[in-house]
Amino acid sequence: MALGAAMSANDTIDFWFTVGSTYTYLTVSRLHEVEAATGIRFRWHPFNARASRVAVLGEMEGWCPNYVRASYRRWFVEGKEVGAEPNLSESLSEIGQDPDRVIVAANAETVGRAYDDNTNEARRLNIFGSPSFVVGGEVFWGDDRLDDAIAWHTNGTLRPT
Repeated sequence: MALGAAMSANDTIDFWFTVGSTYTYLTVSRLHEVEAATGIRFRWHPFNARASRVAVLGEMEGWCPNYVRASYRRWFVEGKEVGAEPNLSESLSEIGQDPDRVIVAANAETVGRAYDDNTNEARRLNIFGSPSFVVGGEVFWGDDRLDDAIAWHTNGTLRPT
């Protein structure tokens, strides 16, 4: 099955994002709270943007959400540009990852292929912006559409039940 092509379980929404998108900050800042409140889990898919190779490695190793939240917080709160030093190393260290190891690993061919696969899958799904949510093939673009994605996931419609 292609990455993000369909939900693997009834409690999952695919979350597509680029690490350089200012619009994504709102989503990554609150997604863990949404998960706790709704029981819905989000599968993170970084695609086609600077610093995303590190996020793709994080997706592969299971620490992507923590890295992206830390990196965005440093960008918006401390003014340290995402994907650049010192944000990159500080964010990785904060979440318990060795920056030297991650930077080398993020440049590996397997991560590059995963990055390309995510980007190609995003194109196939007609994702054109970040953040985007995919629920059963339906694309919801923008932080303001998160509630719509949850409603679609829960009820199969945008109308209240």
